[in-house]
Amino acid sequence: MSEINISHRTAEVIDKYISTDATAKILNKVCALDNKNVTVTNTGVVSSGKSSLFNALLGIKESDAERFKIGAARTTMSKDIERYKDNIELVDTPGIDVKEEDDEVALNAICASSIIVMVHNIKMGMLQRNEVEWLKKIALNFNGDKEQLKNRFIFVNTWIDERMMEKTYQSTVNETKRILFDSLKTEVDVYNVSAKLYIQGISRNQDKFVEMSNIPTLREAIIQKADFYTNNYGLTLVKEEVTNLCNENCKILNEVKSEKKDEEERQSMDESNKFKIKLNQWNTDFKRFKDLADRYNDVVGKLNNL
Repeated sequence: MSEINISHRTAEVIDKYISTDATAKILNKVCALDNKNVTVTNTGVVSSGKSSLFNALLGIKESDAERFKIGAARTTMSKDIERYKDNIELVDTPGIDVKEEDDEVALNAICASSIIVMVHNIKMGMLQRNEVEWLKKIALNFNGDKEQLKNRFIFVNTWIDERMMEKTYQSTVNETKRILFDSLKTEVDVYNVSAKLYIQGISRNQDKFVEMSNIPTLREAIIQKADFYTNNYGLTLVKEEVTNLCNENCKILNEVKSEKKDEEERQSMDESNKFKIKLNQWNTDFKRFKDLADRYNDVVGKLNNL
C-alpha cells in the first residue's frame, strides 16, 4: 500500500472548493503508488492511428480480434488498458478535441502515466493547431523539466505507408519535427511507423513488411523508456507529484479558508456596526424620554405647590 491516503472527506472538500479535476489528478497519482505498473499512454486526435498502433504493439494479427477498438469515428469513449509486457500496461485514450469531457479523461490519464506516446497521422500532413495546443498542455504538466519530458515522451508519425513514396514525405516529416520542437521547447524521440505494414507482415510472414513498419524499433524504445522510468523515477517521482498536488490544493483551501474568515469578520463587523447604530438610537430616544420625564416631574411639583 502507498504511504499517502486521500480520504473520502478530503476528496469531497477538494471537489467542493477547488475542482473535480484536481481530485481526479490526486487520486490517479495515489493509484499509481499502489499499482507499481509502468503505464504507456497514447494520445492524439481521432483517426490518428492510436488504437491501431497499440494493437500492432500487442502483436495482433489480421485474423485476431482487436484488443483496442479502431474505426474512422471516435470509438474509444474512456481509457482502455491492456497488459503489454511484464509490469508494462498500454493505455488507449479518447481522441482529443471532440468532446471536452473526453479531453479531461485523456489529460488525466496522461498526467497519471509513466510514458506518453503522442500519435500523429502523417497522411494529414503537418501538425494541426489542435495538436500543437495539446502538446503545449502536455509540456505544462512537466513544469519546465525538459529532461524528464525527453525521458518520458515519444512522438510517433503513423500511416507512413500512405506517404513514404511521395516526394514531399521527408519534408513533411522534417517540418513536423520543427513544429514539435517549437511546441515542447526541447527535442524528443520521434518514430515513423506503419501499424498496417506490421500487422500484414506478421500475419503473412513477410519480414520485409515488418522491418519497413518500424514497429519493432518503437517497441524496443518503449521498453527501454519503461525500464529507465522504473530505475530513475518510479514511485519516488509519483510521491513527489502527489505531494506537490496536495500542497497546491492545500494552499488553495487555505486561501478559501482565509477568504471565509475575512467574510465572517466582515459580517461580524457589520453586525457590530448595526448594534452600535441601534445603541446610539436607543440612547438618543432614552435621553429624549428622560427630558420629557424631567419636564413632567417639574410640572407636577409646581402643581402640588399651588
